[in-house]
Amino acid sequence: MFKETLLENNSTLEITGISVDKYIQYFSNLWKHTGNEFPDFKTSYSKKEKQKCEKDVEKFFSVVKKEAQKNKGLENWNEEFVKKCSSAIHAFMRDRLSFHENDLEALFNKNFIKVSSEFIKKAHAFDSRLGEAEIFQALRNVWTMNWVQLILNMPIELTPSVFAYSLLYPYTDNYLDDPGISSKSKMEFNSCLSKRLTGVSIEPENKHEQIVYDLIGMIEIQFPRGSNPQVYESLLAIHSAQIKSLLLLNSNTNIEDDDLLNISIEKGGTSVLADGYLIAGNLTEEQKRFLFGYGAYLQLVDDMQDAISDRQNGFNTIFSNQNKCSYLESIANQLFHFGNLVLDDCYSLEIINADSIINLMKRTNELLIINSVGVTKDCYSPDFSRQMEIYSPFSFPFLQQKQNNYFQLGIMV
Repeated sequence: MFKETLLENNSTLEITGISVDKYIQYFSNLWKHTGNEFPDFKTSYSKKEKQKCEKDVEKFFSVVKKEAQKNKGLENWNEEFVKKCSSAIHAFMRDRLSFHENDLEALFNKNFIKVSSEFIKKAHAFDSRLGEAEIFQALRNVWTMNWVQLILNMPIELTPSVFAYSLLYPYTDNYLDDPGISSKSKMEFNSCLSKRLTGVSIEPENKHEQIVYDLIGMIEIQFPRGSNPQVYESLLAIHSAQIKSLLLLNSNTNIEDDDLLNISIEKGGTSVLADGYLIAGNLTEEQKRFLFGYGAYLQLVDDMQDAISDRQNGFNTIFSNQNKCSYLESIANQLFHFGNLVLDDCYSLEIINADSIINLMKRTNELLIINSVGVTKDCYSPDFSRQMEIYSPFSFPFLQQKQNNYFQLGIMV
């Protein structure tokens, strides 16, 4: 009954101004026509080089941990320490991860540092109950939105919408994923949230709902509904995709791989598309297509990294739904090539310093795929894992050991 009711509610979230189905079909077809040969990686790492990388990472996060303890929480980190961390990461990426210095200049814009520090402080001031895991979860989306600002040739800054949309993730995704919350409560929450996103004034039932509605209110102040309809259509699109994902991917029924692929494409694509609208208010066709594809790619990377935990929790994706090593190896390779095809579309956007930005994203694509295999190496054959590990800056046992701490949050994603 819960599933049928939610599906009925979800059917009202048809998005007329944004052609979501068109983009799903486009990137689904792109995926199906993407090759699955082993990637032609250029940079390999010896055992000694891996040990140096691991030593540097351990040292860095030891310093970060001590600083966090000294300052008694992230909210007390000063901007000077954030700058030092940024400088250390810059050097590590150049000297150990083989990023080119000229390309890194775009990434280590001083405004990225300023925004991260500002967000942490504002998030704690907004809700002092937020833990470090929730802060980092939201901060990941801040970084994505800052990157989208760079791609759209817009100032890198913490706007009200960047703050609000990023902080919505801990309050919505975590709520819906919480097994301790009843299906009825989740259904009622989704129904009220759908109405609030359409502009209906809803009286909150509790503190949690009040916070969510307040965050939406911040977006409404920056982007008045009357003059920015597609901003709210994009929010409805991601909300619709999340509901569909919740209903179908957690289902016990057998779902075809094509459907699993489309669900991930829709969820990831609408998420980053919403990032774009919440930054610019309006987007060109080229910008919409690229952002949707970029989001789809990032979601598939997340699915790849979470393959083991998703399988254990009964959450269906194209990576968790199969046990055959050969199949998973094929789609791991395919995802690398798919990512590069999506990133090539960046050239249509007339980005300032496009070559450097695309070089950064393509090198990151390499590391994401390699590291994702590393943290889930038990899903793949020993031969495939060994072949991938040659190109990893870290040994795969090290990646598995560190996958649930700041290393995973700060370096791999």
